[in-house]
Amino acid sequence: ANVAEIVFKVATIPTIVNYKSFLLVMRAVSPITNTDQLRMQFSQDNGATWLAAGYLSGSLYTAYNSAVMSNANSTTYCALSGPIDTGSQYNCSLSLYNLNSADYSSINGVANYEDTTLATEAMGTISAIANTSINAIRLGMSTGNIKDGYFSLYGVKES
Repeated sequence: ANVAEIVFKVATIPTIVNYKSFLLVMRAVSPITNTDQLRMQFSQDNGATWLAAGYLSGSLYTAYNSAVMSNANSTTYCALSGPIDTGSQYNCSLSLYNLNSADYSSINGVANYEDTTLATEAMGTISAIANTSINAIRLGMSTGNIKDGYFSLYGVKES
């Protein structure tokens, strides 16, 4: 509760090196600051520094009763949401592929949350980073802290 960021890295989860794909589940996440956006960044040096370029990310979202789509996007971080209301609960499942390989990394999933006016559905959150090996993930809000939430990262074993 009331933390600046959530970080998953090899030093705290040694088995991350055994997986290329992951399921990241976020439940009941809310920001301290109204209209904050949830963001994700990656590291190649176990969180000593965070990649600030090379992202191709976009989160397409719409109010539950609207046909108008909006887009949060960035090339300096992975955009996971549009503006989230402080009273909202952001819920999301993301599939993360090829994170610790030299292949293109990709992310996709579906989220739901409330913005400052209406319930919002976010779909197709995607990102790709070319030819990199990721060993740490950082989640945080655009301006303030994370007020509440549960974050779980599961390795997906390949057969």
